[in-house]
Amino acid sequence: MQYRITTPVPGFTGVSVGVNFTNGEAEIDSDAQPSALAYFRAQGYGIEEIEPEPTTRRKTTPKGAGQ
Repeated sequence: MQYRITTPVPGFTGVSVGVNFTNGEAEIDSDAQPSALAYFRAQGYGIEEIEPEPTTRRKTTPKGAGQ
């Protein structure tokens, strides 16, 4: 699961528990960084789940159909 993390200090740019923040925001993968996510929760960082982008499937017509 992907999360957008916002720091308690607006505009912070730097590294916190191994996560790079730019202008107070970072994105992390909870599977890859579970301890960082737990730290951010405990320290009052803003945490927002990022919904996965829906995949679009192109409708195809079988070869020779409609002829």
